[in-house]
Amino acid sequence: MGDRNWPRLLDQHLAFLRMTVVELRRHANDAPGMAFYLQHMADQLEGEATDLAEHRPDRREEPDRQPKGFV
Repeated sequence: MGDRNWPRLLDQHLAFLRMTVVELRRHANDAPGMAFYLQHMADQLEGEATDLAEHRPDRREEPDRQPKGFV
């Protein structure tokens, strides 16, 4: 059961990361004093989401491009 659910769970994780990025950027616009830190955090999370999305094992074409830790 767990093996069949991981693509859906990964989709949910990616959606959560991307929603968080949007909210952090929105808060950065409302809080100029914190903008630098919030934008930095948003950039880091956006990079993480992009990395996860690009290296999804269920959508791989080249087996040697898979990052370590994915089964």
